[in-house]
Amino acid sequence: MQSLDRSIETLLMFGVLPLWAAAGFGDWLCHRLQRLELTAGWPEALLHAAMLAVLAPATVAVLLLEVTAPVLVGLLCACIVHELLFWCDLAYASRRRVIGPLEQWIHCVQFAMPWVGLVALGLLHRDQVAALLGIAGAEAADWSWRVKDQPLSSTYVVSVLAGCSLVIGIPFAEELWRCWRSRQARLRGV
Repeated sequence: MQSLDRSIETLLMFGVLPLWAAAGFGDWLCHRLQRLELTAGWPEALLHAAMLAVLAPATVAVLLLEVTAPVLVGLLCACIVHELLFWCDLAYASRRRVIGPLEQWIHCVQFAMPWVGLVALGLLHRDQVAALLGIAGAEAADWSWRVKDQPLSSTYVVSVLAGCSLVIGIPFAEELWRCWRSRQARLRGV
């Protein structure tokens, strides 16, 4: 089982997370090329910021904390809230701009990766999932919050945080700024 666990962990670290980040950058690029600030604008940019605000802390938690019952419950809640925001975003945007095939495909990746990550973490921490589900014979759920017993390498954690800031955080902050400026110009009648 250790070999399978190591494979799942490797897939999460070097497959799911980079693909998810790349999809985020691709989504921003689609918005930039379509000049989002002139169509769906500020409200859609706020929805994007809200989705980032939900999943960024969840991602940091997985990087730094032991995956215990409260972390798994928090991740599930983050996935559900992200899902709701995702649907609000699509409902809002699809009435105001064309969402082309490439952006739709990117959205599929963005939609799936949090759930893929959660399922993979559930497989890695199946004892905690079993405890949360009340499966007979399972050990008790660990409700503690604590740093990882075996931390990920600091190089990996810093690389993920810097990389995600570079390809997701900064671009979507730029989108928010661009949409806010466009909104302000419209309000002034410029």
